[in-house]
Amino acid sequence: MAKNRNSFNLWVVLRVLESLLLIVTGVLSIIYSNDASLQKVIFILVGVFLIIDGGLRIMKYFMNPLTPQKKAVVTSVFEFTVGVMLCIKAGVLVGLVNEFLTLFMGILLIVVSVVFLLMGTVEASKKRNRNMTSVIVNYVVGILLLAGGLFILIEGANLVTATIIVAGVLFILVGIAEFVYTFYKPRTKIVK
Repeated sequence: MAKNRNSFNLWVVLRVLESLLLIVTGVLSIIYSNDASLQKVIFILVGVFLIIDGGLRIMKYFMNPLTPQKKAVVTSVFEFTVGVMLCIKAGVLVGLVNEFLTLFMGILLIVVSVVFLLMGTVEASKKRNRNMTSVIVNYVVGILLLAGGLFILIEGANLVTATIIVAGVLFILVGIAEFVYTFYKPRTKIVK
């Protein structure tokens, strides 16, 4: 019992640190988005976040190896790999942003926004155990991500700066959502 409690406490501490890293990375991305010399550093920070997030999820599996988490390990390995690539080739990737990554980021944000909006709709449609905090977080994050994705796809002039700003907003939102979900405990009713 004590081992599970210590594992849970370690997981909470790591998730809080990760959410704070996300928020700080987002704020720095927004503040320094126009500074060409710091754009490479921003990509490295994003890579570091992906490495940490992927590593934490892989570590969680080995702390408590459950069958449903096996799929998360595969995506975490991919996330970890992308993070390493961003750290190693950040300078090259800054140059590719205008061609490929901007389009990818815009479409990705729109797709993720649709997922958040659908999750909010599913949560709102529940008759029992409806959690309005979860509904509101999903809708707000979904709408902001949709706006960011559309902004990237429509804006044509300063795509590197726009992408970094929207990515910064995304990191802040995901950091806040992760912090909330770390301490969120769904209410369950026991049916007798």
